Order: sequence, then structure tokens, then C-alpha cells
Amino acid sequence: MKLPITLVAALAVCPYLAAQHASGSLNGSNPQQQHNPDGTVGNAPVFPSIQNSSPFTPPGSLTGPILSPQEKGVVALNKNGGTLSKLVFLKDRWFVHKVVAPRNMTITNFEFFCQTNLQKLKVTTGLFLDSSGKPAKTPVRTSSMFAWKSAAFRGSPLSAPLYLSKGRVFYIGYKIPKTGQFYVDLINGSNTTYFWGPPISPSWQGPLSHRKVAWRIDSYDRGYTYTFGSACNTKNSRGQGQGTWAKGINADATTTNNRAWKANARIVLPVYANRDMLVTGISCLSRVTKGSAWAGAEMYLNNGPNGSPGTRVRARGMLQSTTSRWNRANWRPYFVRKGTIYYVGFQIPNNYRISTDEGSSTPYYYRGPKDTKFSGPYSYSYIKFPLRVHTKYCENENQLASGNATAPYIRGAKFMHSHYADSDQWVSGFGFRCRVASGSASVRFELRLADDKGRPLNSAVRAVIRRVDSSNGYKDVHFTPIFIPRGSTYYVGYIIPDSSSVTFYPKASGTTYKTSYYWQSKSSSAWNSYSNPFARRIFTARTQLNPYATSNSTTAFSNDTDFAIKVTAPADMWVDGFELFASISSGNPTIGTNLYRANGPGGSPGQRVGHGIMPMDTISRWRPTAFAAPVFFAKGTSFYVGVTTLKTTQQRLRMSLNSGTKASYFWKRTTQSKWNGGTTGYTTPIALKVHGRTGAARLSYHGPAAIGTSLQVKLIGASPLRPYGLIFSPSSLKWGPIFLPWELPFWRRCKLYVGYDSLLTTGSTGSTGNRTIALPIPNDKNLIHVRFYNQFWVLERLGSQFEMSWTNGGGVRIGG
Repeated sequence: MKLPITLVAALAVCPYLAAQHASGSLNGSNPQQQHNPDGTVGNAPVFPSIQNSSPFTPPGSLTGPILSPQEKGVVALNKNGGTLSKLVFLKDRWFVHKVVAPRNMTITNFEFFCQTNLQKLKVTTGLFLDSSGKPAKTPVRTSSMFAWKSAAFRGSPLSAPLYLSKGRVFYIGYKIPKTGQFYVDLINGSNTTYFWGPPISPSWQGPLSHRKVAWRIDSYDRGYTYTFGSACNTKNSRGQGQGTWAKGINADATTTNNRAWKANARIVLPVYANRDMLVTGISCLSRVTKGSAWAGAEMYLNNGPNGSPGTRVRARGMLQSTTSRWNRANWRPYFVRKGTIYYVGFQIPNNYRISTDEGSSTPYYYRGPKDTKFSGPYSYSYIKFPLRVHTKYCENENQLASGNATAPYIRGAKFMHSHYADSDQWVSGFGFRCRVASGSASVRFELRLADDKGRPLNSAVRAVIRRVDSSNGYKDVHFTPIFIPRGSTYYVGYIIPDSSSVTFYPKASGTTYKTSYYWQSKSSSAWNSYSNPFARRIFTARTQLNPYATSNSTTAFSNDTDFAIKVTAPADMWVDGFELFASISSGNPTIGTNLYRANGPGGSPGQRVGHGIMPMDTISRWRPTAFAAPVFFAKGTSFYVGVTTLKTTQQRLRMSLNSGTKASYFWKRTTQSKWNGGTTGYTTPIALKVHGRTGAARLSYHGPAAIGTSLQVKLIGASPLRPYGLIFSPSSLKWGPIFLPWELPFWRRCKLYVGYDSLLTTGSTGSTGNRTIALPIPNDKNLIHVRFYNQFWVLERLGSQFEMSWTNGGGVRIGG
């Protein structure tokens, strides 16, 4: 599509946009803008001219800032080390070395070139601020490092970064251990200015300057990026907001760097469980430099109050190739309770590359090949790991509840339980563990959005009336999926039956914790906030059949055969895997899995567009599989997921159920091309969950936000083959007479978060719906601390049904 049509479509969004364009004030002041027809990184836009005196600050709704560290070279003395003199100093004494900050800097780590006569020696370290020309009595940051028999720089990562302005005097140092010998003095090199003193509230002696010590300080500048607001779509169904992972660390990274790691060592990262969840596996962006190898994917529990990795509870293999890609390992789900910390990571094979230059750093723990326990946490601004944690039912509360307390609640009252959408998602149902004292009764279940004060609205957007009996279990309701933008609060709940003959028990019992909710009596419009233990689960958009299957039938399916199960997309979605409830007659082999397009509307299986593997054994349970890349299917489109059975007749697949909703499937021998099943296929009860990502396109940043560097602005999860534009503005507070964010008049929930002052670039979203724009920031010191803001639009459709998507907003503060 040519640029003028795209611009006309974008400018038709609102009368004010059109007026701005007609007057020439929209982008006429930026003659350097370029059309980027293919959306590639190569056609980078020119950085607009903006003033250093910009008064604009990030909006109050930002969820950050999320730092984008940029290594600017270390501050150092004798930065290459040298030969140590083996001088010995008083034990249990502080020795600190004076440093003057050469620029504004945020310190993350410092290192000393040192050695010990022991196998390993732990040394306490500290960073002290200046107090009247001497170090302060107590350090502002404490840490530790390990000296070894070999002389080398040994790191001492800070527990939290420390910002110091240019010219600030500070001191870095170490406390000589009581055991062993600690060597840190060089034979040759530049002298250091230092002080020394006793271990507690030192009376400092110095300054002295006859010693030669090698130290280095890691820091990054103050540039950062962040995102704010929620993406939207006029069709409420494009892109990929809700992922199959509950947590991501640099989850949008695309390439690994060449940093090498020791073979057979282990690296794990801490993860916080923000709700009850079942952890089902991890994915990591990784590769090997030659051949192929298996890397270990592992999960560890927290080792008590010390907060280090303890017992390993899950382990699987991930096959690695020489291509940087997201490799996934699935394991038997492990339940993690809300509020706990656990650890996931990898055992390193030969020639492994797991770190990236994209995103931000995160703490990690390390265990060497011969070590018996993990050390850490370590954190370096230049070490960033790309990791995704996969979970099931991450919206659950009180999953360990075993029943309901016999505590009746006020008849006719409304109870609404809050839920926070941590990603764009389609909510398709929910369930509460509840019951009545005897018999059964009709109960109204509702989903409500939140008002401006975060309380439930007075009317429901989804409501279902179902019978609740006296059985002890979840009572689920399902409805037409509703789109909930990331960052929104919504409520699910019920109205207590208003009948003296019905006693309703919604409160959970057993192993529980309190959850927050609002309640409203039938005679009042005021909402009251409270907390009590309730057990609930939320269902988000994915296609599923018989989700609570417990066992397979004894029916054995043919060997050496392809089976394809028909699925209809409930919304526009990117399919990236599925789960099949199945078992095998013997052994624990791995079978192949497949994803097919349909031959026309409602037709038989056609082109295979995805392939994966599924580990099996003799136990009936859910078997997950993942495809290498997600595949897009429009709402109402038919597609097929399936398996390829083994050639041996000794291992027969069992995937049907004794009862339940029937699925339509087709089959063919692996040596044939024609599918059996006619036009409608065969039917049998099958338990299936298809994982898809739905929601709206979003904006994210990667890389440094400093002068003389190139910042990557990413469009993720847009509709394929659609025109897009990247907006640039110095403000996220006001655009002309309009205060931001501005709800666009034609589309509910769509907002303009930044001023439409300039259109940096346009192009096509391509076949994947993802684009990366390289934005070079000039090496101009006048730009330091300047802020600017971005937002993407995507043109979904022209004509009488004009549709447009708008991403979340993004902000940048330039560093130097």
C-alpha cells in the first residue's frame, strides 16, 4: 500500500488529526521523515530535532521505569591487572580506595584484581560515600566477592544500583578476612589513594598513597525506556497480547550474543509467583556454536529465608542447534503458591550461548561443575538472560483449598472478586469453589469492569445463571470471550440467592489465604471492601474440549498414522501449541505433533504449518507440545492439531475418553496423502486444550537509550500484512488543545497516548506481524535527559468498515 493512502487512513481517525494535517503542522516540520515500505531495520528514520528544555515528564500511569542499561566502559585503575606482590596486611580491617566519579553514573558492580592461598576465600566488600574528606562510618552498599588461587578480577555486584553524579567522591574496598591470605597489591602500576580502619565504625587512617591496586567499576548511564497504557484493536481480536507464559525475562529478545559459559555449570534465575500457579516448563533463547547438544532445563525451590536455590523439583532436556531460537522444555506441572519465590534455569552443555544484548539485566545464581551449591545472586549490567516461564491456570486463587466453610453470607448480596490483567487477554469464563447446604439452587455469576476508582461498575458485561448443588467442587461458567486490556482490573463474582430456603457457602476451607473482594447488600448501592479466603479460577481465551478429563478409554489408535483433530478459532489467534489428554500402552517414547490449515472453509486437513514433539508414558494425563513459531488463524477459521503415532505395534496411543464432548477428527497413513473422514470426519470424545495468543499489538523498546547509540522500537503481535505507522512526540501530557491520553471518538477503549506531532516511519507488518525500527540517537550532549514518546498504529481495514489498531505508549529518557 502506498504511503498517501496509509496517511489518509491514519489522519481520518479524528477531525483534529485531519485539521492538523491540512495546516501542515502534523509532519511538515519534519522534512527528514522517511517511508519504510518493507518495515525493515535498514530504512531507519532520522532522529527528530527536539529541545533539551522539554518540560514533559512520564505520565503517572507508567509501570516502570524499566531501565535499559548501556555499558559505557568501566572506570578503572590499573585496569589490566598485573603481577601480585603477596604483601600481607592486618586481618579483619577495612581498606578502601578513593574514586572520583568522572561522569553521572549508576554503579552496579566493582572488581578487584586479587588472589588467595586457599582454594576459595570469601571477602566482604563495601562502597562508602565521602564524609568531610574521609569515608563515611558505614558503607552505603555492602557485598562480597570470592578470591581464588588464580589471580584475576573478582566481581562484587551491588544488591541495588547506586547513582552518583559527576565529581562525587566515594570509596570502594574490602575487609581483610580473618582466615587465609588475601593478596591484592601489584608489583607495578599506578598508586592508589586509600584509607584503612577497624571492622566496625572505623576511625579511618589516611589518606595514604604508597600501594598499587587494580580495580574496575561497572556502571551505566541514566537513560531508560518504559511503556504505559493499554493497546487496543477495533476488531478486539488482533495480535498476541496473552501469551502461554506467565512470566517473561527479556521475553521478546531475538538473538544471543557470543558470551561463553563453562560446560556443565548451572545458571538459575529467581521468579516471584504473583498468584497460585502450575509451572509447566520454560523456554530460553539459546544456541550452540557447532553441531547440536542437549541443555538441561531445571526448576528449584527456594532454600528458606536465605533466598537461594534449594531442592531441584523438575528437570527436562532442550535440544539446541546453531540457530538462535526459543527452545522449550515441558515438564509435569509443579504447583507454586502465591507469594513464593522459585528458580528456573539451565545446565550448560558445550559451546552454549544463552545470554543476549537485548533487554535488561536480572539477578542470577551460579553453580560450577564441581560445586555442591549455588552462589549469588550476581547482577551485571552487561549480562542479560532471555527466559519465558510457562504456567497453567495462572489466574487461580487458593488452588490448595479442599472444600467450603459452613459460613453463610447475606442473602441477596453481591460479591465481586478483583482480578488484575497482567497482559492483554480474552476472558472466556471463571469458576468458584462453592456449594449450597442441600439440594440445588440457581445462582447468577457475573463479570464486571472497574470504574475510575477501581471499584466494580453497577452493571455486568457478562452474566450466566447456573445451578449450584451441594457437591464439593468448582462451579464453572463460560461465556462469549470478552477482551480485557493489560493493566486493567476487572471483577468476577456472584449474587447470593435471596431465598430463606437456600443457604449458600462460597468461602473456601483447607489450605487457604485471604483474597480481596467488594460486596454490596441488596438494599444499598455502596461497595464495601473486605478480604476472606475464596477459591476461584479464570479461563482465558483458548479452545478447549473436556478440560477436566481424568482417564482415557482402553481404545487403542492405529500405529504409523497421522490423526488431525478439528478446531475452530473462537477469536483471531496465534496458535503456538496444544495439550492432549493421552497415554501410551508401554514405555515412555516421544511422538510427533502437527498443526494443519484447513482445505477451504470447514474442509479436511491441508498444509502442515507447525510441528513439535510430545513425550508420552503409560499414565493418562495432559501432554503439552509447542510449535517453533506461532501461526495466525482468523476468528471462525477451522484448523487442525494432531499427532503421528509410532510405527511399532507394541506402543499404542490412547487419546479417547469414555464420555464427554465429541471432537471431529481425520486420519491417514503416514505413507498416504489423502485424509480419511469425508467432509465431516469421525467423532469421539477427546480432551484437548489449544494454546493461542490473542489481544492487541504492542510497542516495546530494546537496547540502549543513550546518545551515540541506536534504540530499537518494536511492534509486536500486529495483524499480518497490514500498514503501520510510528508516531513521535515530545509530550505524553498534551497535544495541541487535547489532554492526553485521549479516548479516540470512533472506537471504545482505543486511546492516543502521545501527541501526533510527527510520523517517523511507515511500512508493512509483514507475514509475522512483528517489526523492528532502528532509531539512531545522535551523539549530541544537548540531548542528554531529553524525553520523547512513541506509539504505533496499524491499519486493519479501509472502506466502509474502517478499522485501526493502536498500541500502548512508550517513553524514552536519553542518557549520556
